Amino acid sequence: MKVDRKFDEQNKNDWISKVPQVTLMFWVIKIFATTLGDTLTKPHEVGGFNLGRVTSSLTIAVVMIVLVFLTYRNRGKLYPRAEP
Repeated sequence: MKVDRKFDEQNKNDWISKVPQVTLMFWVIKIFATTLGDTLTKPHEVGGFNLGRVTSSLTIAVVMIVLVFLTYRNRGKLYPRAEP
């Protein structure tokens, strides 16, 4: 089965423009995740929530599940799908 892929200049530019976007999002997520994990597990005396590793992990997991649920529920509303 042969797949016909058109790789014109526009598609090349679209792909290239997504690479910096993905790299930027990686670093933003990494910084937020590190900071959030650090804040949740630090003791109260040093400005944290003192939740411990297990409770902070469960808290972050619940937040992620809620965000994924909301993303799938709103799929197509925020970013309309392109017509074929």
